[in-house]
Amino acid sequence: MKVFLTIVFYIVVFFVALKLWRVLGCLFHRLCFVAKLKRAVKRKGGSVTVLHCPLRSFFSVYDGEDVLLKIPKEKPIKIKFFPGWIKSKNVSLQDASSAIISRNLFLFTPHQARFGTVKTKYVSSSDAFNGKKKRYSSVFSNRDGENVLMFSPSPISLKGLEGNKQAELDSGALIYKFSVYSTKIFLQKLDR
Repeated sequence: MKVFLTIVFYIVVFFVALKLWRVLGCLFHRLCFVAKLKRAVKRKGGSVTVLHCPLRSFFSVYDGEDVLLKIPKEKPIKIKFFPGWIKSKNVSLQDASSAIISRNLFLFTPHQARFGTVKTKYVSSSDAFNGKKKRYSSVFSNRDGENVLMFSPSPISLKGLEGNKQAELDSGALIYKFSVYSTKIFLQKLDR
């Protein structure tokens, strides 16, 4: 009995450590993105103001943007991070304040394509059966500028409702009065 409990204990510790490792990886990804963002904007002679800690948006939903970019001769850019861990999931934006997060059933190719890179080759599960509803805030401040909802890390796919139909969204798409971006494509946009 003692050996059995020891084995169960180590299995539980392993899975808790695995989940913690994934969460820490996502948090590190956001911090690295903000650091790269500061370097890219500094090269253009602009400034970055961090209004809320990027890690806060991982755990909670709140109004207002997380980062404000001011680049000379361009409109200010207000960035808000999508909350939670969505790295290996499909995201379907239902309206300006809720999304359905779902997993894939199986994979056709050995490559894992991400939103903002290459079109995916997955068969996704039905949102009605496998999806979890998630609330997010798309409320930005009244400051003038472009509103950006940032997905960091990027989901496998991103969809949004256009009229009564769901459509695949690519990085830079405008929906619900804000643009959606993956971190990689947004940094490429800044370097142009």
